[in-house]
Amino acid sequence: MPKYKPMLIHFDEDGYNLAIKQSNERIHTYNQALEFASKHIEVDSPKTFGESFTAYFKEKFYESNRGKIGLEINVDKLLDLLDVDLTRLKRLEGNFLSNPAIIAYPDDNSAPLPNVDRNGYESYTTSSEQNEILRDARSLVEAIQRVGKHTTIYPYNIMQATSNLIGYDRRRNEYVINVQRRSS
Repeated sequence: MPKYKPMLIHFDEDGYNLAIKQSNERIHTYNQALEFASKHIEVDSPKTFGESFTAYFKEKFYESNRGKIGLEINVDKLLDLLDVDLTRLKRLEGNFLSNPAIIAYPDDNSAPLPNVDRNGYESYTTSSEQNEILRDARSLVEAIQRVGKHTTIYPYNIMQATSNLIGYDRRRNEYVINVQRRSS
């Protein structure tokens, strides 16, 4: 039996691109909240701000503005007295928290960056048997594509003839190999 070395079966480009898009949308929401907050307070810890926009805002706002009134009042009253409406910030926080994308803060003083691991969207063979199946299926796909230059090939008949070892992605107009379901 040949020595086993994992081979790339498939890269889920659509899933990867969606994850990048969601990360960028989450960062855009973060930047909108940061822009709103920066009009009233100094955000000196972007990571802490990202954990809870409104809690961080209220804490910093109270620290910097509690002396303006001269009375000991709670932060919500202070916000009302100084005519600061947090409705937009709360809405942005809701959007930010509902987005499942993963972002990372390089350090506590840095803005967030997308944190999408490409490896999570790649599938590899797990045995030498799968490697052999993958090589043979790729050879068959190459042969089908060569013959397809001379005649009409019906991809769904190929799928049926190979018991779905070779599938067909209609959106990309290309054959895909289903190695993982084939091995035992």
